[in-house]
Amino acid sequence: MIIHMRQGQGKLFQNEMSGFAIMDEVTTVDPSFQCYQSNMNSKIKYKILKNLKTNEYAKVAVSLGGSVDKLCLLGTSGEAPCLSVLQTVSDLSTSCEHNRNQLLLPFANRIANGTYSFNGTTFYLPRIADDGANAIQGFLHGKMMQVADQNANQDSASLSLSYTFDGSEPGYPFVLAMNLEYTLSEEGFAITVTATNPDPAGWPAPYYVGWHPYFAGNNQIEDISVKLDRCAEWSHLLLDDVNIPTGQVVPGEVPKVPIGKAGYDDGYKAVATNRCGPKLCTCIQNLYDGESTVLRQPATNQFVQVFDGGKNWGWRAVAVEPMSGATNAFNSADGLTVISGGGGKMSTVFEVLNGKESAKHCGGCTY
Repeated sequence: MIIHMRQGQGKLFQNEMSGFAIMDEVTTVDPSFQCYQSNMNSKIKYKILKNLKTNEYAKVAVSLGGSVDKLCLLGTSGEAPCLSVLQTVSDLSTSCEHNRNQLLLPFANRIANGTYSFNGTTFYLPRIADDGANAIQGFLHGKMMQVADQNANQDSASLSLSYTFDGSEPGYPFVLAMNLEYTLSEEGFAITVTATNPDPAGWPAPYYVGWHPYFAGNNQIEDISVKLDRCAEWSHLLLDDVNIPTGQVVPGEVPKVPIGKAGYDDGYKAVATNRCGPKLCTCIQNLYDGESTVLRQPATNQFVQVFDGGKNWGWRAVAVEPMSGATNAFNSADGLTVISGGGGKMSTVFEVLNGKESAKHCGGCTY
């Protein structure tokens, strides 16, 4: 496949005297490509949130389900240049592969056999994972998002994208209005995900959400450490032969430091969180020498998936995935949210802190 890419004329959105800006970019891809069952993509539309003082930026693919194609944040020194902390999308025709930096909703990770029951009815999702054994990672991939709002001022740049699931997704006949708000600030980068169920008849909808960032840097994956927040106790969720939790756990078992060559596609659940504040911090250490990157999520989102399989595709990246529910939550109900119709909603925030902020929280959010 030959990819021809042309960068469109950039447009700058900026308030007077603002320290932040939002830029438009369009890239043409020939031939066009498709993300799973979603739209064909030939012109990729981006919004780039930028800190004009530090040159930090986040590049959001509006026409690819709001995936974060690039994220560059300052390191511990607080001085330029910024460090690329996510696996960069360079070949757009493969940008949807392996769920790279995608938002995962209305479900994250796997649903066993693509089958679940809700309110007495059995539903069947597309089984596209594990040689046809399971459904995986929701439906947002490749969707064209609508720009609902954008703002840049002295303190931050923010972008709101929206998309409504109208009940036509296979195996998910529910209506959910999604709003994704991206914010670049002096602390780093955040995504606020809000799901609202507008069903006028009051029908509820099953839901849980995750994000699939691949953290990258200069160093080998085997030398990177993934440290879960020490304010909580953690349980390792044991899996069956098609990567579905069995219901058994190993208390106290966390990723090795550094992760080495063990091979991870493993889920962990935070328990005994009474000593935690409102957030959990996962620290990814040694992407760059002497640097740490903290991924932050609400303490009510108790689940983290660690996956180092990117090395099989030549990526120096490890996926550390925050989730509000466990793998297969549509069946196990572990972390499942049921959003009531008529305006019920659920919000969560995923954050990546810059180097200076990460250094404060690498032991945990409350330290």
